[in-house]
Amino acid sequence: MRARLGPALVGAVVVVMAAPSRARADQPADLPAAFDADRWAGMAGGDGLGVDRAGALGLGVWAVRVGRSYLADPVHFDDAPVGADAVAGRSTLAVAVAWGATASIDLGLTVGAVAQSGARRLAVGDPTPLRELTTADTRLAARFGVHDGPALTVAVLTTLGLPTGNERHFAGEAGTWFDGRVALAARLGPASVDGAAGVRVRGREVQLADGVVAGNELVGALALTAPVPRIPGLTCGADQLVVLAQLDGALGDDVGGARGPSALEVRFGARARFWPTWSVTVAGGRGLSADLGSPSWRLAVELEWRSASSGDWDGDHKRDRDDGCPLGPCLAAERR
Repeated sequence: MRARLGPALVGAVVVVMAAPSRARADQPADLPAAFDADRWAGMAGGDGLGVDRAGALGLGVWAVRVGRSYLADPVHFDDAPVGADAVAGRSTLAVAVAWGATASIDLGLTVGAVAQSGARRLAVGDPTPLRELTTADTRLAARFGVHDGPALTVAVLTTLGLPTGNERHFAGEAGTWFDGRVALAARLGPASVDGAAGVRVRGREVQLADGVVAGNELVGALALTAPVPRIPGLTCGADQLVVLAQLDGALGDDVGGARGPSALEVRFGARARFWPTWSVTVAGGRGLSADLGSPSWRLAVELEWRSASSGDWDGDHKRDRDDGCPLGPCLAAERR
């Protein structure tokens, strides 16, 4: 039953939302700034660089994440003159909370605020200035564990976006949207390879520019996580300090002869668990395509707390949740 719950939910939501979308496929809304410029939207406890991974938090476990992400030139149109990017710079402050409803199902909420600069649509004769401080879309997320084995973890990831962001200033979508993915995590010794693929369905398709319509998308991500070798006097467990690399992208569909934005971004970062239940992630990246939502470069930092540890902080080969002394003797012995 558990294995069927996630895919069934994804299918139901996609069918419900895609039906009105198809009916309007040739009549996109004239809302040329109704596009969220930032695709960094990971769920708390996801352990990724803005994209969730397959592993669940665990029954009753809470996770709280505060993150700040800065993007350069995330919204730029080909016909805009130099220095007239619609959004030249954007900083997003996001607060995410997640809770392990069962051993294999997590529920999450993310809210955010935006600070940005740019010319908005001045290049096409619209003098309305870009709103420099505004709100972002609210995200309701769920992670449904399908399989959790020693070498492979599979989950269904779902996000329902509520249009609380400012759709007139590139800070939110025009309507409700849904993102559904199947995620896999393969453990290769101490390292892991993660992948996720699915669809993003917009409740309203919008005309952003001539020949550019934001509609439904195929979305996907591929990531590699590897531990940094133990540093005497500083780290003990293999998961105290890890490096991450990720490729994240979307392929926009064809709406009435217009192609949707197809953003592609590469990210690199490191995550340090400086206490069993606290971690900090620092990352940077850049866009690999010239489409909307693909920044010239990105910097991001996230601080996360969990009510229970999921790793082996002291390197004694016991999971912290099963370890009577999760801080362990490693560093203490070295300092004597």
